[in-house]
Amino acid sequence: MKKVLSTIFCIALALLVAVSIFMIVRHYSEEKKAADAYSDMLDFMVMDGTDEDEHTEPDETEGIESATTPETEPAQEKQPVKIDFDQLLAQYPDTVGWLYCEGTPINYPVMQSDDNDYYLRRLPDGTYNTAGSLFADYRCGKIGETNNCIIYGHNMKNGTMFSSLTKYKSQSYYDEHPVLYLYTPEGDYKIELIAGFVSKPTGEVYQTEQIYEHVLEYYSLSTFRSVVAPTNEDTYITLSTCSYEFENARYVVIGRTIPILSNGS
Repeated sequence: MKKVLSTIFCIALALLVAVSIFMIVRHYSEEKKAADAYSDMLDFMVMDGTDEDEHTEPDETEGIESATTPETEPAQEKQPVKIDFDQLLAQYPDTVGWLYCEGTPINYPVMQSDDNDYYLRRLPDGTYNTAGSLFADYRCGKIGETNNCIIYGHNMKNGTMFSSLTKYKSQSYYDEHPVLYLYTPEGDYKIELIAGFVSKPTGEVYQTEQIYEHVLEYYSLSTFRSVVAPTNEDTYITLSTCSYEFENARYVVIGRTIPILSNGS
């Protein structure tokens, strides 16, 4: 009897080890496939958005001091990157934008489907992958159509996707990266960050309209102190990823959108 139990235990242990090895191999295999897929997609992006003979570094703080006076016309500034949306949409028709933050891993297309589940575990080509994609909330319609557009992404342990968002819990990280850029087929935006904070997944920040009063509260509770103050005329972009302060916690970074010159300008 003892011999039988010992044999069963050894078999169970061997199966457990085999399953564990399989899960580890699959995990790293999916990470590599995701990295390769997004690396290939960089072919649709021009890293330098300016002409070579008139290259100037973008001033990330320009216009921030006058944040209480929202701009109604596109800002006259060159962009750090340009996106070829004609080719991008031909290959990945669910693409609604491209999010870029200089000096960080955030340099990805933004997808959108008719729910908030599809791209949670799929790459832009629809391939199943635990890294998923950055994707806009389906309720937002086209980017810019709602007062608050929410973009989701995984907090990956290898530092990809939206894992760097949680670094905005540090003031010094905000000081180094106070703006992001969001490019869309319809128009392009500079995102001036206003606040970062931990939220429940059902928090008011996930509303798509009438968000201003809540943004005022987030501004006062932010993990970093922004030089940009929200106004009632602003429209917002909310970036959301997992955090671990409590079960189902989210770390959220919210910024106001400033229209800038289109890629073709």
